[in-house]
Amino acid sequence: MAAGINGAIDAIFNFKDPATAAYGGWTQRIHMSQFQLETPSELQEMLSKGRDDYNQVIGSLANPQPQSFNFTLRGGELEMFRLAWLATVGALTQASGAVVDEVVKVKAGTMRFKVVGRDISAVTVTSSPAGTTYVAGTDYVLANARLGLFDVVAGSSLATAVSAGGVAGIDLLVDYTKAAVSGTKLLGAAQPNIVGSVLGDGMNRATLKPFDILIPEAVIAPQNGFDLLADNFGEAQFTARMVTIAPYTAPFEVNWPQG
Repeated sequence: MAAGINGAIDAIFNFKDPATAAYGGWTQRIHMSQFQLETPSELQEMLSKGRDDYNQVIGSLANPQPQSFNFTLRGGELEMFRLAWLATVGALTQASGAVVDEVVKVKAGTMRFKVVGRDISAVTVTSSPAGTTYVAGTDYVLANARLGLFDVVAGSSLATAVSAGGVAGIDLLVDYTKAAVSGTKLLGAAQPNIVGSVLGDGMNRATLKPFDILIPEAVIAPQNGFDLLADNFGEAQFTARMVTIAPYTAPFEVNWPQG
């Protein structure tokens, strides 16, 4: 019969909305490389001052300390970034349509300019006030249509006009068509206090028996930055203070079903 434990765990979270204090629903599973429950205690001891047993322990008491949950995420991009960057989650939206005479600033030091829209096409660039129409490929190039980013072509009439503008640069008018865009937007450092429930769906690989861990409420804090240019797959480390909330009588539960 196998002894000991070699665990495998999938974790899911249920985050609390800071504005309403309501839980928003359970996430999909997130891969982890660490799932550690800490239940520290501090020993309080009474020492003898007697002549024959001086400094021997004659009384001892273990005082429980606040319980922590340490974990490392290695999957589930949205939730990992949300926690690592203390972010609120919103919608990234852009309606399709035409934009006329958007004013942009371009300076000689960079020779680059950017419009507000994303995924753009059908571009026209003119001077401001209008009068000179600049030529795509000759005066400027649309370097990144997804981000609406342009480069001024060196030696072009537009480059000459920008240089003449000095430190202040010049304004341009840009017409373009933007495509519909939808997605997710994270507002970093906008939610300094992230609270949620945690459910760990585990299996002891030594016995092939399931177990599960429920943390009814935990206050989560990132422990390090997240390197988007790491050579290996990114991981993010966190610690969380477990809080006992009603109707629970303990900061966490571990269940070992029989059978």
